[in-house]
Amino acid sequence: MKKISLFFVFALMFVMTSCDKLDEPFKKEVNIEATGRVVLLEDYTGVRCVNCPAAAEIAHELQETFGESLVVMGVHAGFLSMPLTGYPDFRTEAGKEWYEDYFGFQSNPIGTINRVKGDAGYGFNDGEWATKVAEELAKEQVAELDIVCNYNEQTRNLNVEVNTVFLQSQSGKYFVTACLVEDSIVGRQLCPEPVGVDSNYVHRHVFRGAINGTWGTEIFDGAVPANEEISTTCSITVDTTYNADNCYVVAFVYDDANKNILQAFQKKIK
Repeated sequence: MKKISLFFVFALMFVMTSCDKLDEPFKKEVNIEATGRVVLLEDYTGVRCVNCPAAAEIAHELQETFGESLVVMGVHAGFLSMPLTGYPDFRTEAGKEWYEDYFGFQSNPIGTINRVKGDAGYGFNDGEWATKVAEELAKEQVAELDIVCNYNEQTRNLNVEVNTVFLQSQSGKYFVTACLVEDSIVGRQLCPEPVGVDSNYVHRHVFRGAINGTWGTEIFDGAVPANEEISTTCSITVDTTYNADNCYVVAFVYDDANKNILQAFQKKIK
């Protein structure tokens, strides 16, 4: 198995000089096996969360570091996601259900890494993200995903096909979830002083909703054969206020027994 050298960012000691830039992050070189895994980092955030811009920057740095091996989704949920006048409202039903009803989170920022549990549950603070992502990437790849998007610019209808292949036999109940994500949305965000309210903040990887429902579509229950393609189809009408040029689908397959994500993938809708 090929070994690759990666740099990942620890944000244990930094000074925020603006809402979108870290001052001299500490970088550490590590070697991990290139397993083919693609990991999902869900950054639970809010427009009125003063500490969330720093966490979002860490997520962005990690995605730049790990490239296509890491998918990031910014999920706005919790009290600090409730907008005041002039703030964008990025809240979703699925985000609320994940954040409050299932994971039981109570503060932002907090993240999940492939929805694996740690000592304190599913949530990890942003200082732990780099290590947890590296740990997940080092695991053996057990599934492969591909996404086919058919987007009609006139009707704004998006048809999605997610193809799943298990690389080895599995046993259990597995689901596939497809999400709509929009990148680079300019809107108001509460930031640390001296910036305060930034009206031109760029919100990255914004989760817009679950295309096939909060918990997705069941694809198998029982003994899962290896190397057999399983197709999941779903559709959504993309809101006219969304910039379709910046929209993409994030899909992931997970084990229903513990909600652990086995593989993730993303693809632009056009």
